[in-house]
Amino acid sequence: MASMSGPSGAPTALDRFHNHLEMTVRINDPVVGFSDVAGFKSGSPAWPGLPTWAQLQEVREIVGAIRTVSEYILIPHDDEAPPLRFAVVWDDSQGARRHARVYYDSRAFGYSVPRPPVVAPDRYIARPHFMGRFEEAMVTGDPDVFAAALAADAIVHESTAALDGAKFASIIGNPSTPDDNRDGRSAGVPLQFCTVTTDGAVAAAEHVVWRRPPHAGLGVYTQGPDGRINEFRVYETPAVH
Repeated sequence: MASMSGPSGAPTALDRFHNHLEMTVRINDPVVGFSDVAGFKSGSPAWPGLPTWAQLQEVREIVGAIRTVSEYILIPHDDEAPPLRFAVVWDDSQGARRHARVYYDSRAFGYSVPRPPVVAPDRYIARPHFMGRFEEAMVTGDPDVFAAALAADAIVHESTAALDGAKFASIIGNPSTPDDNRDGRSAGVPLQFCTVTTDGAVAAAEHVVWRRPPHAGLGVYTQGPDGRINEFRVYETPAVH
């Protein structure tokens, strides 16, 4: 994939991605695990330099005090192949030794075992109010809490599909059924936010789902004009557990 200048010579999404990588010393990837940048380039299916990919698109970048979260879409050369949605948390909490955590659905590449937690929950995490309500709704499955946290017409994006907020809340708020993948589990999802990066009305949260085995994920949540979440995109962990 060649890097081409944008309008008036502005850097492209690929240029900005490379700039982030140049400041990174360690990466955690769903397929590769912990590695240096060279290991990520040689082993990750999300490396934009692979011949599979024709274009890297940047969806959004959320810049916080110690972390930046970037959302991307990789467009394949093959028109029949699906794109890959992925996100990267560029973590500067250790100063000059930037670490990065990459999130995408490794099931698309034949991996069935979920990745274990990759970042410890922060006991002093500061989250916007709309995020606190959503975390409570996920854990309890309570329809009233969901109604206060998630707009009924919200859009929930997984790696390859989307569903509306009402359907999502109904699934999470009820015991598992044959058409979801919670394997006989009870209502609610034992979700815990680990980090939150926000620029105001949009927040990205790394999380752990305390199932057996526990597994990592990332969600990006947009607050609507009524204060509830009207869209969120989930990376790696399925939206319906």
